Amino acid sequence: MKNLRIGIFAVVMLLYIWFPFNMIRQTEQVLKHGNVYRFQLQPIDPYDAFRGRYVSLFYGNQEIPSSDSLLSGQEVYITLQRDSLGFANFKNIYTEKPTQQDYLTTNVLYFNNGLVTIEIPENMAYYYMNEQSAPEVEKLVMFPMPSDSLQEIHSSVDIRILNGNAVVEELYINDLPVKTYLKQQ
Repeated sequence: MKNLRIGIFAVVMLLYIWFPFNMIRQTEQVLKHGNVYRFQLQPIDPYDAFRGRYVSLFYGNQEIPSSDSLLSGQEVYITLQRDSLGFANFKNIYTEKPTQQDYLTTNVLYFNNGLVTIEIPENMAYYYMNEQSAPEVEKLVMFPMPSDSLQEIHSSVDIRILNGNAVVEELYINDLPVKTYLKQQ
């Protein structure tokens, strides 16, 4: 009986160790082998006591035309396309995994008059930063330059996508990685 308890305890401990390492391995696989898509966005930097400092990423158009009637919360697969400037946009919505192109796994927020509004997966919604840099990015985004200023602020983000999973790779301010931009300011 004592050996059984020790065996069960060992299995539970292995699962506790395996789970975080598996999540890290999956993220590293996406970053290493995933295709890069750059999205234009408008970040806003809130503070969350549990998550720390991060930039919340707001993507442009989350609505995709669909002839299928979809339900809120339904899992769907979104394909992507690049525009003439090289920025990514959501292209088509499918209820089954596409086989010949990159796709993003997500859920339907709501369906109305042939337009599906999708949920941005949580691993695409935030860019984490250190405590000192995040307020600087917040100032850049929340308080734009005066109208008489010649400087324009725009932001984008590189997302790597592999087998429906997405990972934020880099945040850009005026086409510079955010850390480089902050050093130049």
